Amino acid sequence: MQGLIIGIIIITFLYNVYKNFKKEMDKAKARGQDAEAIAQAKMRAEALERKRKSVYQPVVTPSYETAYDQTVAEEFTPVPVLETNRQDYFRERAKAKELRDAKSQNLKKPISDYYNPELPVAEVVTNRQIHAPHNHSFKFPHPKAHQLAHDFNFRQALIYDAILRRPEY
Repeated sequence: MQGLIIGIIIITFLYNVYKNFKKEMDKAKARGQDAEAIAQAKMRAEALERKRKSVYQPVVTPSYETAYDQTVAEEFTPVPVLETNRQDYFRERAKAKELRDAKSQNLKKPISDYYNPELPVAEVVTNRQIHAPHNHSFKFPHPKAHQLAHDFNFRQALIYDAILRRPEY
């Protein structure tokens, strides 16, 4: 019995939610139609206003100086033609090469820091002198140590695997 009462309450609640949703949808539709009618009325009013205006309007000349009145300045300097005199041409090429070399040298300047690996610190020099007679060196491992992986016998591995996984009696 209580389940029936709870069911009726839930159904009425859902029905009221649906009814309110429908009311809001109708209101939104009416607002949309009103807004569309207002927009059309504005467009008609603007069209009528445009028709009433005279087609010809007097031209007003500006009292200030415009950009069209100014003289145009050259944006670039023309490159001199050096075809007639070969010496001038070669001088210009040499200057251009010097400028390129100067730019490349400026780009390749090393970053100045306080550590120069070519000039070791005095402490390092004394430590090297102390340890020089000890003949410290690193011996690389024999290359055959890495070749052992190539000597893998697959047949033998299968046999050993079968032996390890055999059932016990």
